[in-house]
Amino acid sequence: MSKQGLNEEQFKILEPQMEKWVNRNHYGRKLAPWRPVVNTIFWVLRTGAPWKDAPRNKEFSHPSTAHAWLGRMQSAGFLDQFLEELLKIAEQLGCIDAQRLSVDGFFFQRTRRRRAC
Repeated sequence: MSKQGLNEEQFKILEPQMEKWVNRNHYGRKLAPWRPVVNTIFWVLRTGAPWKDAPRNKEFSHPSTAHAWLGRMQSAGFLDQFLEELLKIAEQLGCIDAQRLSVDGFFFQRTRRRRAC
């Protein structure tokens, strides 16, 4: 899924989960196609790059659209369920290589001054 987005095999795995969430309780204007949205969200989550650097082609949605969808997914609790399901599937298929895992963190220097009470 580098700059090409989801392949057909990945799409078939994700499709049932997305359709359950996307198609329920929809009113108003037509929703953006979710496959490009998911491509963009996964690209940003995978690379850690800013939204503005997301690829711009037919396989990816506009970054602001994907960002809005990500917010909806998080607030509904769907993103956590979705990612857990993906991890289960990846483990079953043997797609997770523990040799290539990495952890990133954010550290800051603490000031040594005491606060006045």
